[in-house]
Amino acid sequence: MSIEGGKHEFLIQTDNDERNPMFDKNGNIVYSSDETGIFNIYSLNPVTNKKKQLTNVLGGGIYACC
Repeated sequence: MSIEGGKHEFLIQTDNDERNPMFDKNGNIVYSSDETGIFNIYSLNPVTNKKKQLTNVLGGGIYACC
């Protein structure tokens, strides 16, 4: 959203539970999601909208870290 106000746009909007978004050093959004039924860490390029699953853990990965 522009600091001048106006229209906003959701970068991540799904039926899943997404949490703890942050930007990495390359400008990708790193976040946790229960997309597979258990929380894992994902990366989303906001320009190309390409998503990549970064972890695949049995106990769940809730907190993204740069």
